Amino acid sequence: MFLTLENISKSYPPAGARRRVVLSGISLQVEAGESIAVVGPSGSGKTTLLNIIGAMGQPDEGRVLFKGEDTTGFSGPQLAAFRNRQIGFVFQQHHLFPQCTLMENILIPTIPLRDARLKAESSKRGAELLKRVGIWEQRYQKPAELSGGECQRAAVVRALVNQPSLLLADEPTGALDHKNAALLAELLFELNKTNGLTLILATHDLRLAARAERVFLLENGRLIRRPRA
Repeated sequence: MFLTLENISKSYPPAGARRRVVLSGISLQVEAGESIAVVGPSGSGKTTLLNIIGAMGQPDEGRVLFKGEDTTGFSGPQLAAFRNRQIGFVFQQHHLFPQCTLMENILIPTIPLRDARLKAESSKRGAELLKRVGIWEQRYQKPAELSGGECQRAAVVRALVNQPSLLLADEPTGALDHKNAALLAELLFELNKTNGLTLILATHDLRLAARAERVFLLENGRLIRRPRA
């Protein structure tokens, strides 16, 4: 199995009488190349769940198995290497560095790579992806000179430059207008289909969620499968 969540629980703060349970005994299995959407209101725990899947946070209880390996037991250096090589993150805000050009921004994930061949491959892939998403001509411009949709497309390229096997997208279209949101959604699901990229996205946009193969509602700490319309 590509990804398995086993009884994941998370509370804030972790202990105490006033603690708030965000995730409660969540279990899920995800096949390689699958697309999954998690919907729910703000504050329901969608971001927390994605952070735990992507090893950006630890559960209070439970395990995350990625290709059979328990990532909750990884050391700090193992977690950093795992995130850099296996996981791509896209957020509601693009988080591009304002002082860097678009090309410099998308190559930031390649900085830790020590293998010159891998660096060259990633740089080549970045250039190909920029052309594919239609912002190659803007590669030497800085974020302030680009539209919100262009910056978000650049953020997707940055997430994919090291060829991860899993893309986690947290409200990726939330800051975009309808046109750019539709273009970004098309890009994400095209990459999922044509590249075999496993996609898990959190969103409150039900139209975006409906494009995924499986949709889950996160409510009261529980993950509930929603039937397809």
